[in-house]
Amino acid sequence: MPNLCNCQVKPRGRKQGDGRQLTVDQEAQIRRLICDKTPDQLKLGFAQWNRQAIMQLIRDQLGATVPTRTIGEYLKRWDFTPQKPIKKAYEQCPAEVRKWLDEEYPQIAARAKAEQAEIHWGDETGLRSNDARGRGYLPKGQTPLVRVNNKREGLSIISRATNRGKVRWKVFEGAMQADLLIDFFKRLTKDADRKVFLILDNWKFHHARKVKDWLANHEAQIEVFLSAELQPGTESG
Repeated sequence: MPNLCNCQVKPRGRKQGDGRQLTVDQEAQIRRLICDKTPDQLKLGFAQWNRQAIMQLIRDQLGATVPTRTIGEYLKRWDFTPQKPIKKAYEQCPAEVRKWLDEEYPQIAARAKAEQAEIHWGDETGLRSNDARGRGYLPKGQTPLVRVNNKREGLSIISRATNRGKVRWKVFEGAMQADLLIDFFKRLTKDADRKVFLILDNWKFHHARKVKDWLANHEAQIEVFLSAELQPGTESG
Protein backbone atom coordinates (compact mmCIF):
# COMPACT_ATOMS: atom_id res chain seq x y z
CA MET A 1 0.00 0.00 0.00
CA PRO A 2 1.25 3.52 -0.75
CA ASN A 3 2.53 5.64 2.11
CA LEU A 4 -0.16 8.32 2.47
CA CYS A 5 1.93 10.32 4.93
CA ASN A 6 4.23 11.46 2.11
CA CYS A 7 1.40 12.93 0.03
CA GLN A 8 1.25 16.75 -0.14
CA VAL A 9 -2.19 18.32 0.01
CA LYS A 10 -2.49 21.12 -2.53
CA PRO A 11 -4.74 24.12 -1.78
CA ARG A 12 -8.02 24.07 -3.63
CA GLY A 13 -10.00 26.84 -5.21
CA ARG A 14 -8.85 30.03 -6.93
CA LYS A 15 -5.62 31.72 -6.04
CA GLN A 16 -5.91 35.06 -4.27
CA GLY A 17 -6.48 37.75 -6.88
CA ASP A 18 -7.87 35.43 -9.54
CA GLY A 19 -11.02 36.73 -11.17
CA ARG A 20 -10.41 40.39 -10.30
CA GLN A 21 -10.65 42.97 -13.02
CA LEU A 22 -7.39 44.65 -12.05
CA THR A 23 -4.02 42.98 -11.76
CA VAL A 24 -1.83 43.41 -8.69
CA ASP A 25 0.31 45.96 -10.54
CA GLN A 26 -2.75 47.87 -11.72
CA GLU A 27 -4.16 48.01 -8.20
CA ALA A 28 -0.84 49.37 -6.94
CA GLN A 29 -0.85 52.00 -9.68
CA ILE A 30 -4.35 53.21 -8.81
CA ARG A 31 -3.65 53.24 -5.07
CA ARG A 32 -0.50 55.27 -5.64
CA LEU A 33 -2.35 57.85 -7.74
CA ILE A 34 -5.11 58.22 -5.14
CA CYS A 35 -2.58 58.73 -2.36
CA ASP A 36 -0.26 61.09 -4.26
CA LYS A 37 -2.68 63.16 -6.33
CA THR A 38 -6.02 64.91 -6.05
CA PRO A 39 -8.64 64.44 -8.80
CA ASP A 40 -8.19 67.96 -10.19
CA GLN A 41 -4.43 67.38 -10.55
CA LEU A 42 -5.29 64.52 -12.90
CA LYS A 43 -7.81 66.71 -14.77
CA LEU A 44 -10.81 64.88 -13.34
CA GLY A 45 -13.96 66.83 -12.56
CA PHE A 46 -14.10 65.91 -8.88
CA ALA A 47 -13.02 67.72 -5.71
CA GLN A 48 -12.20 64.53 -3.79
CA TRP A 49 -11.73 60.84 -4.33
CA ASN A 50 -15.13 59.16 -4.32
CA ARG A 51 -16.25 56.00 -6.13
CA GLN A 52 -17.23 57.84 -9.31
CA ALA A 53 -13.88 59.66 -9.40
CA ILE A 54 -11.95 56.41 -8.92
CA MET A 55 -14.05 54.70 -11.59
CA GLN A 56 -13.14 57.51 -14.00
CA LEU A 57 -9.49 57.28 -12.95
CA ILE A 58 -9.39 53.57 -13.77
CA ARG A 59 -11.07 54.20 -17.10
CA ASP A 60 -8.57 56.94 -18.03
CA GLN A 61 -5.46 55.16 -16.77
CA LEU A 62 -6.20 51.54 -17.62
CA GLY A 63 -8.98 51.66 -20.18
CA ALA A 64 -11.11 49.42 -17.97
CA THR A 65 -14.67 49.91 -16.75
CA VAL A 66 -15.19 48.87 -13.14
CA PRO A 67 -18.69 49.13 -11.56
CA THR A 68 -19.10 51.34 -8.51
CA ARG A 69 -19.94 48.31 -6.36
CA THR A 70 -16.64 46.72 -7.33
CA ILE A 71 -14.86 50.01 -6.63
CA GLY A 72 -16.25 49.79 -3.09
CA GLU A 73 -14.83 46.27 -2.72
CA TYR A 74 -11.39 47.43 -3.89
CA LEU A 75 -11.47 50.36 -1.45
CA LYS A 76 -12.37 48.06 1.42
CA ARG A 77 -9.60 45.65 0.44
CA TRP A 78 -7.08 48.54 0.29
CA ASP A 79 -8.21 49.71 3.74
CA PHE A 80 -9.41 53.04 2.37
CA THR A 81 -12.18 54.77 4.34
CA PRO A 82 -14.38 57.80 3.55
CA GLN A 83 -13.17 60.77 5.58
CA LYS A 84 -14.18 64.40 5.90
CA PRO A 85 -11.24 66.62 4.95
CA ILE A 86 -9.70 69.36 7.02
CA LYS A 87 -9.31 72.83 5.58
CA LYS A 88 -6.09 74.73 5.34
CA ALA A 89 -5.79 78.27 4.09
CA TYR A 90 -3.32 78.89 1.30
CA GLU A 91 -1.81 81.76 3.26
CA GLN A 92 -1.12 79.89 6.49
CA CYS A 93 2.52 79.52 7.51
CA PRO A 94 2.96 77.16 10.51
CA ALA A 95 6.68 77.95 10.99
CA GLU A 96 5.98 81.68 11.27
CA VAL A 97 3.10 81.02 13.67
CA ARG A 98 5.36 79.02 15.98
CA LYS A 99 8.09 81.67 15.83
CA TRP A 100 5.56 84.41 16.68
CA LEU A 101 4.20 82.45 19.65
CA ASP A 102 7.66 81.67 21.01
CA GLU A 103 9.33 85.04 20.45
CA GLU A 104 6.92 87.92 19.89
CA TYR A 105 3.90 87.08 22.02
CA PRO A 106 5.91 86.80 25.28
CA GLN A 107 7.09 90.37 24.70
CA ILE A 108 3.51 91.56 24.16
CA ALA A 109 2.38 89.81 27.34
CA ALA A 110 5.22 91.39 29.32
CA ARG A 111 4.36 94.86 28.03
CA ALA A 112 0.67 94.36 28.83
CA LYS A 113 1.53 93.42 32.39
CA ALA A 114 3.88 96.38 32.81
CA GLU A 115 1.38 98.86 31.34
CA GLN A 116 -1.67 97.22 32.97
CA ALA A 117 -3.22 96.71 29.53
CA GLU A 118 -5.69 93.97 28.63
CA ILE A 119 -4.88 91.55 25.80
CA HIS A 120 -7.65 90.93 23.27
CA TRP A 121 -7.56 88.36 20.46
CA GLY A 122 -9.55 89.44 17.40
CA ASP A 123 -10.61 87.75 14.20
CA GLU A 124 -13.14 87.93 11.40
CA THR A 125 -15.18 85.13 9.90
CA GLY A 126 -17.89 84.67 7.29
CA LEU A 127 -21.06 82.60 7.45
CA ARG A 128 -22.33 80.88 4.33
CA SER A 129 -24.46 77.87 3.50
CA ASN A 130 -22.62 76.36 0.51
CA ASP A 131 -19.63 74.87 2.30
CA ALA A 132 -20.41 71.16 1.80
CA ARG A 133 -17.18 69.21 1.36
CA GLY A 134 -18.55 65.71 1.89
CA ARG A 135 -16.16 62.78 2.19
CA GLY A 136 -13.45 61.23 0.04
CA TYR A 137 -11.53 57.94 0.13
CA LEU A 138 -7.95 57.60 1.35
CA PRO A 139 -6.07 54.99 3.42
CA LYS A 140 -7.36 54.66 6.98
CA GLY A 141 -5.74 57.24 9.22
CA GLN A 142 -4.85 59.66 6.39
CA THR A 143 -7.26 62.59 6.58
CA PRO A 144 -7.77 64.30 3.20
CA LEU A 145 -6.81 67.97 2.89
CA VAL A 146 -8.90 70.48 0.95
CA ARG A 147 -7.18 73.77 0.17
CA VAL A 148 -9.63 76.66 0.14
CA ASN A 149 -9.51 80.37 -0.43
CA ASN A 150 -9.74 82.19 2.90
CA LYS A 151 -11.82 85.07 1.50
CA ARG A 152 -15.54 84.80 2.16
CA GLU A 153 -18.67 86.69 1.24
CA GLY A 154 -22.04 87.03 2.88
CA LEU A 155 -22.89 87.58 6.53
CA SER A 156 -19.71 88.31 8.46
CA ILE A 157 -18.63 88.65 12.07
CA ILE A 158 -15.69 90.38 13.70
CA SER A 159 -15.11 89.44 17.32
CA ARG A 160 -12.56 89.53 20.07
CA ALA A 161 -11.95 87.50 23.21
CA THR A 162 -9.72 88.32 26.15
CA ASN A 163 -7.47 85.88 27.98
CA ARG A 164 -10.18 85.76 30.68
CA GLY A 165 -12.89 84.80 28.21
CA LYS A 166 -14.75 88.09 27.74
CA VAL A 167 -16.20 88.26 24.23
CA ARG A 168 -17.52 91.10 22.07
CA TRP A 169 -18.55 90.99 18.43
CA LYS A 170 -20.00 92.94 15.53
CA VAL A 171 -22.14 91.43 12.73
CA PHE A 172 -22.12 93.01 9.28
CA GLU A 173 -22.84 92.21 5.63
CA GLY A 174 -20.23 91.93 2.92
CA ALA A 175 -16.46 92.03 3.23
CA MET A 176 -14.48 93.73 5.97
CA GLN A 177 -13.40 97.28 5.18
CA ALA A 178 -11.23 99.82 6.97
CA ASP A 179 -14.22 101.86 8.21
CA LEU A 180 -15.85 98.77 9.72
CA LEU A 181 -12.63 97.84 11.49
CA ILE A 182 -12.23 101.35 12.90
CA ASP A 183 -15.82 101.26 14.15
CA PHE A 184 -15.02 98.02 15.95
CA PHE A 185 -11.96 99.66 17.54
CA LYS A 186 -14.21 102.47 18.79
CA ARG A 187 -16.60 99.97 20.35
CA LEU A 188 -13.76 98.19 22.14
CA THR A 189 -12.28 101.34 23.63
CA LYS A 190 -15.56 103.07 24.51
CA ASP A 191 -16.20 101.13 27.71
CA ALA A 192 -12.66 99.89 28.39
CA ASP A 193 -11.28 100.87 31.79
CA ARG A 194 -7.70 100.37 30.62
CA LYS A 195 -5.61 100.21 27.47
CA VAL A 196 -6.44 97.52 24.93
CA PHE A 197 -3.74 95.37 23.32
CA LEU A 198 -5.55 93.85 20.31
CA ILE A 199 -3.93 90.93 18.45
CA LEU A 200 -5.06 90.45 14.85
CA ASP A 201 -3.82 88.40 11.94
CA ASN A 202 -1.97 89.89 8.98
CA TRP A 203 -4.98 90.29 6.69
CA LYS A 204 -4.58 93.11 4.17
CA PHE A 205 -7.14 95.59 5.54
CA HIS A 206 -5.33 95.52 8.91
CA HIS A 207 -2.54 97.37 7.06
CA ALA A 208 -4.84 99.99 5.53
CA ARG A 209 -3.50 103.54 5.75
CA LYS A 210 -6.78 104.79 7.25
CA VAL A 211 -6.54 102.16 10.00
CA LYS A 212 -2.92 103.02 10.76
CA ASP A 213 -3.72 106.74 10.96
CA TRP A 214 -6.64 106.17 13.35
CA LEU A 215 -4.55 103.94 15.61
CA ALA A 216 -1.76 106.52 15.67
CA ASN A 217 -4.23 109.09 17.01
CA HIS A 218 -5.56 106.73 19.68
CA GLU A 219 -2.43 104.96 20.87
CA ALA A 220 -3.23 105.78 24.50
CA GLN A 221 -6.45 103.71 24.26
CA ILE A 222 -5.56 100.86 21.90
CA GLU A 223 -2.55 99.24 20.29
CA VAL A 224 -2.77 96.58 17.59
CA PHE A 225 -0.30 93.73 17.12
CA LEU A 226 -0.29 91.62 13.95
CA SER A 227 0.38 87.93 14.39
CA ALA A 228 1.94 85.53 11.90
CA GLU A 229 -1.20 83.45 11.31
CA LEU A 230 -1.42 84.71 7.72
CA GLN A 231 1.11 86.15 5.36
CA PRO A 232 0.90 89.97 5.12
CA GLY A 233 -1.43 91.23 2.41
CA THR A 234 -1.01 94.32 0.30
CA GLU A 235 -1.79 97.66 1.86
CA SER A 236 -5.16 99.06 0.95
CA GLY A 237 -6.93 102.36 1.57
